[in-house]
Amino acid sequence: MLPISATFCRVTLVTSMMLLSACQQKPMVHVFANELTAVQQQALYQQLTEHDIDYELSDAAIPERYEGARLNKFPPQADEKLFNQLREVVAALGYSQLYISDFNQENHTYSEHHYGLYLRGSVRETPLPEQLFALNCAQNERKLNLNHNGSWQLENTKQYGYWRFTRPFLTLSAGTGEYLEEQSYQWHDGEVVTFFGKKPAVTLVALGHRKKMNDALNCDWQVILVD
Repeated sequence: MLPISATFCRVTLVTSMMLLSACQQKPMVHVFANELTAVQQQALYQQLTEHDIDYELSDAAIPERYEGARLNKFPPQADEKLFNQLREVVAALGYSQLYISDFNQENHTYSEHHYGLYLRGSVRETPLPEQLFALNCAQNERKLNLNHNGSWQLENTKQYGYWRFTRPFLTLSAGTGEYLEEQSYQWHDGEVVTFFGKKPAVTLVALGHRKKMNDALNCDWQVILVD
């Protein structure tokens, strides 16, 4: 048996079952990302580091039936903080959802405080919508149009500005010189309840304060995706 250090864990394959021994209280995420491009892998490692998530890379193949982004966990564990952090990580890479699973039939079984993150390649990113609808705003009926030339216009008003997008962050700016204002938003994939049941949605949540002179910058923005 391989020795286990007090500061790190090793992955050992025994009779086709992945056995991972718990050696520390802080969660350890074992990452399976061989199918991602070098650029995607670099973005993944940066996201994990920014979220202060301890991780270890694995060269093992991803089970064939796994799709998208999947997290395997020890059954009793429900670390919602880690789950939410990992949802943000995979969303930044363009995955629409993180599937969380307990023991499974592919012999990838984890002990306490250990998780397996599996990222299938060929991510299909949801493009930035051209029209967004106001949310958590004084006037939720507002619509924001994102034009191809990099400008934005609040529909039926004279409010306009410029936008730039580097997944998962959208930045809207308005005004010039000393009156220039900006608001940054973070992309969140999720579901909303509609008259037709639950539907997938993209929500852009404001990260800055909500006391801008241009009140369009004080709203969140959302779009419900058509199936």
